[in-house]
Amino acid sequence: MPRSDRSDVCARADRLIARLSTMQGTVALFSYGQFGAALAVRWIGLALVEGQHFTLHPASISMLGCDAHHPDQRTIELWNECCHYHRKPL
Repeated sequence: MPRSDRSDVCARADRLIARLSTMQGTVALFSYGQFGAALAVRWIGLALVEGQHFTLHPASISMLGCDAHHPDQRTIELWNECCHYHRKPL
């Protein structure tokens, strides 16, 4: 990805995180994999390039949160959970 595109994605993720930080309660977001990975790494304070290590499968579920004892410490609570659509036959 060209540097200008990376900086745009990083800025978008950072703006979204700033907006989410002003909200109370649980918030649901729907995104495509590449931006989801970008959001996750920026959520925990990593550089955007680290998103390459955060693979997301289609229709997977991930949860970003904060440590209960340290609310300023952001965490990845669940990542790339796919078992919700592996149903067993009746």
